[in-house]
Amino acid sequence: EARCDPLSRAKCERMAAFLASALMAASWICPAKAILCPLNVSTAHLNSVFNAIETVHEHRPVYRDAEGKLMYFIMVNGQIGRWMIGDRVGSSSGWAFVDSYAANPLLIADVSPRARFWDNHSGRFAPLEGPVSIKCVSKSDNMDQPSTDGTIFLHILSRPRLAGFYTATGRISQDEKPIYILTRQGFEKPLFLFSVEGYRWIIGEKPDIFEGLAYVDSKAKTPMEISTDATWMIGRGDSWQKEKYAKLIVSGEDGGIFKEMLRVRRTARLRETPIFNLSNNVAIPRYGFGTGALHPNDQLPIVRRAMDVGYKLLDSATAYNNEGIIGAVLRERLNRQEMFITTKVWPTELGYRHTLESFEESLQKLGTVYVDLYMIHWPFCYSDITWMECHRAKGGTWQETYKAMERLYAEGRILSLGVSNFDVRLLEETKSYAVGPHVVQNFLDILHADKDTRAFCAENNIFYQAYSLVRSVTSQEGEYPALYKLLESISKTYHRSPQSILLNFFSKVVSTSPNSEKEIPLGILTRSSRLEHIKQNLNAGEWILSQNAMDLLEQIWKSGSLKNVVKQPLKIVKDSL
Repeated sequence: EARCDPLSRAKCERMAAFLASALMAASWICPAKAILCPLNVSTAHLNSVFNAIETVHEHRPVYRDAEGKLMYFIMVNGQIGRWMIGDRVGSSSGWAFVDSYAANPLLIADVSPRARFWDNHSGRFAPLEGPVSIKCVSKSDNMDQPSTDGTIFLHILSRPRLAGFYTATGRISQDEKPIYILTRQGFEKPLFLFSVEGYRWIIGEKPDIFEGLAYVDSKAKTPMEISTDATWMIGRGDSWQKEKYAKLIVSGEDGGIFKEMLRVRRTARLRETPIFNLSNNVAIPRYGFGTGALHPNDQLPIVRRAMDVGYKLLDSATAYNNEGIIGAVLRERLNRQEMFITTKVWPTELGYRHTLESFEESLQKLGTVYVDLYMIHWPFCYSDITWMECHRAKGGTWQETYKAMERLYAEGRILSLGVSNFDVRLLEETKSYAVGPHVVQNFLDILHADKDTRAFCAENNIFYQAYSLVRSVTSQEGEYPALYKLLESISKTYHRSPQSILLNFFSKVVSTSPNSEKEIPLGILTRSSRLEHIKQNLNAGEWILSQNAMDLLEQIWKSGSLKNVVKQPLKIVKDSL
């Protein structure tokens, strides 16, 4: 007041308001005292160190360098996740950007391996040429705690809303510990992980308030130090219950929290079944049980039979109307992490928002917090196919759905993503996305080898999964009757069914490409309601066909026809096999 006394009252009030706003602005740009490490961002036109500041935007931390540049996350048009480097938090204009839904910039390389950085040249963004590096600076003089990437993952099976990546915000709780935020859109109020009174970590909507949705008692200075044996308590109504399946995941030996999350959720629990490691190292069983077109009254016992005989992959879809049945069996068996669950979005639900809504419904029915593989069932809704019910379509596109799947993948809610009934032309288009498909699921049989698609998959390290491999064997159209007679003659020699002969052959098939040395085995999806056939299908690759039989089937497979292959009378063919 003494300093302001010579001034008029109006000037004094203006100065007070200015000082108040300056102090508030300072609190938003001061370097955080939390454990988030500084980020060294290096491109052809930028080499700077960004420190976390005491604010968040769109459920993610905000960073600032010494020159005042800001790095922050925005949602473009409500659909595209983007990390910007600009001068104003929330602005879509700036110096550079990269499209990724990553919880923080350090995860971009793992979450969005094909993402491209864009640079502003004379007011226009263009793809950035040359390498881009975002690294964690191990030490910083302005931090009083060991620095890390500041991100953890809560693996919890009973409460979907609580599971996900939690990133340090740069804010500190009343007991001088870092406050974390769940980096997921879709909720009006964000969730925080924070410490109170020095002994309890709480997940709730308001930091520093002794209430929330879950808690764990621990005096740990950071969540990374919470014991893996600590018991989490989950709020249910007016009571608290112990959560059996809760674990905080921190960075593994390779330093990547995203890779460690995938490893924990999908590490070799698929015992006693052949597996293939997808391009992100998620293990997928080669043999899966298809649940489409099963009679509604038989679905529950059939799914139980499939699991009883040893199937680890259950292939479902919203259109199959059996996600709830699969969820019921998973709950009664208590073996969620021993199963690989696939489900798919139907073409009437294509679109960014519609896909997210459909996914939430699938999760609820399946009774799980994540899906091992989420797929686009069909790229389009074909109005001339009545069973697609395209009159219910909501007008979205598969491209919008793919962006939604990228977001779900970045949030750890799906462990892999895929497409079904896609040809090479559409697969080429997926190359423009930050995450390529891990799995392609298409129709295939011995007369329709889908060669171009399989070659594309081999060249791009995509697992090709085939459905309906033996469905057409009993067809009366085209060459199928002659094919059946041939398979029947072979099957009598081995005391197997014609279908088993084909499945044994397919178990040896690999996909290759002229441009790649990689050989990718065929993924095999089968379906049956009879117990003996379910067993035979799963064990189809465990016995040996003669080389003559394999050679003959190989010729048919490569030519797509019996013509010019089976020239001899059937009896002679049978004797030679």
